[in-house]
Amino acid sequence: MGVRLALGASRARLVRQFLTESLLLAAAGCAVGWWMVGIAIDTVVAYGPANIPRLNEARPDGTVLVFAVAVSLAAAVIFGVAPALGATRVRVGDVLKDSRAGGLTSRATRRLHRLLAISETAVTVALLIAAGLLVQSFARMQRVNVGFEPAGVYAAHVSLPRAKYSQPYQREALLTQLLDNVRRQQGLSAAGAISYLPMSGSNYGFFFYLEELPDRDAVISVRHVGGDYFRAMRIPLRRGRLFTGRDDSRAAPVAIINESTARHYFATADPIGRRVASTGDHVLREIIGVVADVRFDGPARSDQDELYLPYRQVPWPAMIIVVNSTLTADQVIAALRRQVAALDPDQAVAEIRPMASVVAASMTQQRFTSGLLGVFALLATTLAVIGLYGVTTLFVTERRHEFGIRMALGARPADVMTFVMTEGARMIGSGAIAGVAGAFAARRVLSGLLFGVTASDATTYAAGTALVCLVALAACFVPARRAITADPILALRQS
Repeated sequence: MGVRLALGASRARLVRQFLTESLLLAAAGCAVGWWMVGIAIDTVVAYGPANIPRLNEARPDGTVLVFAVAVSLAAAVIFGVAPALGATRVRVGDVLKDSRAGGLTSRATRRLHRLLAISETAVTVALLIAAGLLVQSFARMQRVNVGFEPAGVYAAHVSLPRAKYSQPYQREALLTQLLDNVRRQQGLSAAGAISYLPMSGSNYGFFFYLEELPDRDAVISVRHVGGDYFRAMRIPLRRGRLFTGRDDSRAAPVAIINESTARHYFATADPIGRRVASTGDHVLREIIGVVADVRFDGPARSDQDELYLPYRQVPWPAMIIVVNSTLTADQVIAALRRQVAALDPDQAVAEIRPMASVVAASMTQQRFTSGLLGVFALLATTLAVIGLYGVTTLFVTERRHEFGIRMALGARPADVMTFVMTEGARMIGSGAIAGVAGAFAARRVLSGLLFGVTASDATTYAAGTALVCLVALAACFVPARRAITADPILALRQS
């Protein structure tokens, strides 16, 4: 730049050259980025949660392209012009006297370089800690006991139209016959039905009260079950008995509660034989059994009060058939459809799927969030490594003459390398401290996304910080090795 200025080039001409190079880089980046957009969107659509509205319709359009290009061009102008102005602000005489002077940057510029490297490191540490917390949370969520055994269990939705099955006894008769026929199928060990499937996010409830306490107490989730539902789902019975075929409309009203209800309302007393009711029909029902808690609203929700009612006493228009089988999925689907068609050829069976996939789908949001943040953390780590490598390389390049003189005066290569690595370690340490502080400040936001792990988990903070520091130090090692290759004799000749 100094030589060009000495030969008559204007600063505006040199700035235009810098700007042209920046715009070419930005254009190339836009082209590659736009190609990657299709891959990124397909991945997000494939692994994104189903509760994001119209996610499957997400496509890049002209507006998105214009916005991305505008941001890229703005970045090219800002970060291209600023260094260009600094590079052309040199003393031509000094440059011509000493070629090394042209490569020296000002103290303010060096501080800016360090600040950018520290900022990149801080962002990387914060993102990596957040990603680590979410991944750890997701791993613990996968190991949580959901209250039933999904392996070998299949679910199928059967909705009886009110026009054809207007009377409760009609619905009860069809479902009872269907479950009896399914149980007799070879390979289907147990069959039952429930109004709302666990882990599906569907739920409804009423206010709940005990016979001796007629005032409304709290909301309880109500489930209608039929057949061998608890045995098909392998839900443990803790006390009392399960529903049987004798618990029909002619028998005394009965109910089953879960452990949370027994613990919340009966403490250490035995709930068997006590009577409860809900504001749905205000019918007092005798508690005949207590079953294990089931996580109906997802793996992160526990201690939910549940009241199970026998389908033969309280029919429900839409039920989900659950079967426990050793057959393949295709064989189970064919058997269910065959049995339903034998009773009512006009009745459809929808959404037949394994319970294992239902459980996996309930964790889609956590999987998506942790994966997305993990990608951001990986990108931030890449940028931080590039930034630290560039700053350290510039530091070594500018002081290579100095390193040669030091070695000529007796400094060992290890001393020079330690000096360079110490400079990099200062930037890394400052960025790591800022990143930990940022992650700690955001713990309130993160706590709402975590399960089984606190937002200030010391192990995750230490692991994330250590990983970033190790990778960043490795990025500084290459230019540090280059520093010890300075030729002492050449340095003395140029002094």
